[in-house]
Amino acid sequence: ASAAKIAELITEGANVFRFNFSHGDHAEQGERMATVRRAEELARQKVGFLLDTKGPEMRTELFADGVKEYEYKTGDKLRIATKQGIESTKDVIALNVAGGLDIYDDVAVGQTILIDDGKLGLTVTAKDITTREFEVTVENDGI
Repeated sequence: ASAAKIAELITEGANVFRFNFSHGDHAEQGERMATVRRAEELARQKVGFLLDTKGPEMRTELFADGVKEYEYKTGDKLRIATKQGIESTKDVIALNVAGGLDIYDDVAVGQTILIDDGKLGLTVTAKDITTREFEVTVENDGI
């Protein structure tokens, strides 16, 4: 977007702009920030910058029997496994975290886990220390 268009947004009440650092290099992000700075001058108003940095990459493990995906409905109950090297099934989604990072202790009951870039939301309802799995409830229909 142009500095003029962004200045319009600022005039209409936008006060924070998010920069997604999962995509683009530092030069691209710098150009985007410079455009917002020019917009601040045009609008004669300062705004905040929200830097959304890339966290550890987490992937769902391969599904058993070559299945590509499963369909879930709101209210379904399943488990999230943090143990490395197991296959996912309809009832257990196995996570593979970059570097073998164990997230079990970092996730609390009541928190939300988002799968597939947020397309599937899961709420943690319980934790099983012996299996290091989370029991979750599906919050929205998804694959």
